[in-house]
Amino acid sequence: MTINDLNTDAIFVTAIAAIGAAIVAFFTLRKNTKVNKCNYLLTLDKYFAENKEIQKIYEILSDYDYCPSSCSLEDIPSSGLSTYLTFIENLNLLAKNKVIGLEDLYNLFGHRIFSALHNKKIQKLEIEKYKDNYANLFMLHEKLFLFRIKKGKTIPHIENAEYFTKDKEGCYKKEYGKYETEIEKAVELPTFDLRNCDRNDYSKIIEIQDKVITELKKSQNEKLFIPTENEKIKEYLEHENIFFICVHTSNKQICAYSYTFFDDKIEYDLSHYFANKKVATFDTVVVSPDFRGNKLHDKLLNFSIEEAKKRNYDIIAATISPDNIYSLKNFMRNGFDVLKIIEGDSPYEGYRRYVMYKKLKT
Repeated sequence: MTINDLNTDAIFVTAIAAIGAAIVAFFTLRKNTKVNKCNYLLTLDKYFAENKEIQKIYEILSDYDYCPSSCSLEDIPSSGLSTYLTFIENLNLLAKNKVIGLEDLYNLFGHRIFSALHNKKIQKLEIEKYKDNYANLFMLHEKLFLFRIKKGKTIPHIENAEYFTKDKEGCYKKEYGKYETEIEKAVELPTFDLRNCDRNDYSKIIEIQDKVITELKKSQNEKLFIPTENEKIKEYLEHENIFFICVHTSNKQICAYSYTFFDDKIEYDLSHYFANKKVATFDTVVVSPDFRGNKLHDKLLNFSIEEAKKRNYDIIAATISPDNIYSLKNFMRNGFDVLKIIEGDSPYEGYRRYVMYKKLKT
């Protein structure tokens, strides 16, 4: 072997080592980028949750979903609305610079964004009044709107939407024509039917439950929902005294489900709280995050109430986390009262829960 051969081999080995190091560095960087991205999203979510002005507005917007006439956005200072909308504007800059993808942006902030931009009072009080200041707001709205349409997904609060485009002078003006076709498609999407679930729906039900759990973990709200073991769901789907129902879209995609126990031998049955009464237990309702804002919780709850009445039950009862504001308001709006607060009781894993009930007979 000559000296030239040795040099060639050394160069070859060095080159291989360099390529290997580059590959390791690439995957390490990509991993770190994903970790940093997750941390950044959590930081944004934490800021939103801990900013008192923003949180107050979001609570009012959530009330507006259920009872528009009782909302009082006029009581909020313009600076508060400006803070909320400026936060949304900054999300557009993050999306524009590819710090956050539209999928992540929608999953974490979609409802918070559309519930504000599709609120008629906010449109009148802030957006229309100061429309020249909200270029990034309109850009983000267009991106998310078209993103949802291309995915074949619903648009939260589409019925209240008003859209803005830029005119020749660079000012924003209200204009429906640009999105006319897309709006028609979007309005057609939210048609839902209820039916009994069966074993063929098992995989989709697990998929929805997993999606909800992932979302709750991201927002550190795991206490709001106790997931059901997969094997239990299989069992419930075939149990003759469990009223297991699904909501599906016009293209037969399951987007929500619930089940009610008409069997007092099941561990989550609540009849022991009501002496000498025939009690149905509305145990679980789960709505896919992609389909929130369509009152599916209402549909499932009321369908189950009617079934309990048909079966001649005296009471329908449920447990709920006191921190689950949306579901709590939904139950109360449908005539449920709080019976008691339980804490540390089995089988609720030590979590605090309200026991709520509705009389079905007068």
